[in-house]
Amino acid sequence: MLSESWGTSLWLGTQLARPALPASPTGFESLDAELPGGGWPVAGMTELMLREPGCGEIQLLAPGLRERTRQKAGPPRELVWISPPYLPYAPALQALGLPLAHFTWLRPRTEADAAWAAEQVLRSGSCGAVLWWSREAGTDMLRRLHLAAQEGSTPLFALRPWARQQQSSPSPLRLACWLEQRSELCVHVFKRRGPTMAEPLRLALPAPGLLKPLPAEGPQLLPAAADPFPFKEPADVVAGLASAVAAA
Repeated sequence: MLSESWGTSLWLGTQLARPALPASPTGFESLDAELPGGGWPVAGMTELMLREPGCGEIQLLAPGLRERTRQKAGPPRELVWISPPYLPYAPALQALGLPLAHFTWLRPRTEADAAWAAEQVLRSGSCGAVLWWSREAGTDMLRRLHLAAQEGSTPLFALRPWARQQQSSPSPLRLACWLEQRSELCVHVFKRRGPTMAEPLRLALPAPGLLKPLPAEGPQLLPAAADPFPFKEPADVVAGLASAVAAA
């Protein structure tokens, strides 16, 4: 009775919490069933602890990221990636349905610069989602970015090394991800507002030939000689995003 009358301000340890804001579906029904609110948080930090980069985390996030770019009114929102360990591959991103024309990739020179860029972009509330790869972030920095993501009403996906699972973190949602087979991603939600997860999920990732392409009106592949993701200074990107928000 208390949980019904107090709404989202109270949750029991045996039940998944009900977040104050509606969650964003992940695109995987079995994973939605294990997450508070039935999907990714739309504000704040979510951590993905990776056994190795490139294990399928982008395919896992792609359905949710596609939805985050769309707005009921106005142009699609930017997806900002900060310090990915590998060069983003445009054809694969397009095959996943991610809009290349609204994709911003930042390569800050240091971990401190990367954290600064992430914080400024998050506080601006100007983009659909931020993906931030970090190996060295401390608890204080994680807390700052989590608060910045809440302030800017923006989801932050922090992609971090497997060994950092034992580190204290303010993130209310933490997942461990590893590749069991070539097209099967294991996901264990080891921190959430709710009961302990009994066993990891096994999610079938789409094979390259089965990926859904963008519609005909979407951005086309660029010529081989062109650079689809030219380097941008973090400060220039932050200023540009802020200007776009002001103009809107």
